[in-house]
This record gives sequence, structure tokens and C-alpha cells, in this order.
Amino acid sequence: MKFPVVLLHGFMGKGSDWAEVGAALDAAGFEWNAPDLPAHGKTPPREHSYAAWNEWLLGLLSTLGWKEVALVGYSLGGRVALAFALEHPEAVTAAVFESANPGIEEAEKRLARAKEDERRAEAIRRRGLKAFLSEWYSMPLFESLHRRPEILKKMLEERSFQDAASMSQVVSAMSPGRQPNLWPALPSLRVPSLWIAGALDPKYPPIAKRAAKLARGKSLIMPFAGHNTHAERPSCFSAALVAFLRRF
Repeated sequence: MKFPVVLLHGFMGKGSDWAEVGAALDAAGFEWNAPDLPAHGKTPPREHSYAAWNEWLLGLLSTLGWKEVALVGYSLGGRVALAFALEHPEAVTAAVFESANPGIEEAEKRLARAKEDERRAEAIRRRGLKAFLSEWYSMPLFESLHRRPEILKKMLEERSFQDAASMSQVVSAMSPGRQPNLWPALPSLRVPSLWIAGALDPKYPPIAKRAAKLARGKSLIMPFAGHNTHAERPSCFSAALVAFLRRF
């Protein structure tokens, strides 16, 4: 039996970001759904917290009639997927976390990140989304995307159509600085997991390896890819995803 798959995009993205991965899942015979996260795309805003988004995801599964799914989450979507898998393991058969951080461990660093993301929220409110996008994708985290200008151009164009007020709220309320530190909970994660990071990402490969070890899962460091592995190397990401999901 193949469980259905739910794919959760990252901050400022939308469900259609998963189109190439979805095509691979179709070819492999998987049923799947890639929703817009709350306040993104066509999904209306709601209370922004990890607990509230857990309830949103639970409601989505109920609407789809799916009692148990494989969860795939990228970046913000990966953090949401992890929170959900820990809270509702009965609804998750397997999970794939792409460039997802289980949390900031030091209280001072959490506070600093929350303040930094509040400044980003204010920048969106003052200067608009297009100016913010230019600064956001200039971060070292996304350096590898500048080697693929066609991908970066498409991302900038699509994300510029998001609602600026909503993105301001999300970047503040769903900041890693406001995320519960889930590192101590990883040994109790009851679902099989795959942790993916790009080898060109300056931050996430050691996070993926450590998280996989604690969760008794597997890690994959994808060559020639940075933070967004499914956009930069969709065929390789899809092959790894399908191979992992076929085990269940």
C-alpha cells in the first residue's frame, strides 16, 4: 500500500513549487497534495503559531480524507512538518525534512533571531516585498541559487505576488526564534525520517546529519545543490524521495 504524500513549501513559496517533484510522484504511483501554507497563495491567513498550523494541517488531512500520510517539508515547511510529526505521529507514516532546523538551542540566540525576523517584518511593511526579496535571496544561504539565474529569476517573480502584509506576519510569528527547540524531542520521533541538505548550503549539512542521528533516521547531503535542493536538483531530489517512500 502506498500512503499519500503531503508536500509543504518554504517561506514565501506556494504549493506549485513542488510541480516537478509531484510529476515524479505521479509517475511512481503516489497520490499527493501540495497545499499553500497559511497566508501564502490561495490559503487565507489564520493565527500564526506552530500549534495553530498543526491544527490547520490536521484539518487539511481531514478534508482530504487521509488518515495517515508521508510528510515532506522544505525549510519553514520542514519545521512545520517536524512539529506535526512529533505531535501527531499516528497521522504520519514517514517524513522527509529538507533544509529544516529542529530549533535554536540557546535562549539568547533564539531571542536574537526573533528580533532579527521582526526587523525583517518591519522592512516588508516599510519597503514592500520586492525590495525585501532582493535582500532575502542575497543571504549566503541562497548563494548557490545565483549560479542558476533562471531558477532565481522565477522564484523572485513568483514570490513577489505574495501578500506583503501576510508575509510580514509570517516572517515574525513563524521565526525560528519563536519556534520551540525540538532537538531534545528528536529521540522520541516515532516515524521513519530522511533529512536532506545541499552540499553547497553553508549551514544545513551538519544539522541534517545530527538530526538524523538523534531521530534514528537517515541523512542525505546532495551534491551540487544549496538550500533549496528540490528546486536546484529536482530529478535527484525526486529520485531520493521516491526511493525512500517506497520502503513503506
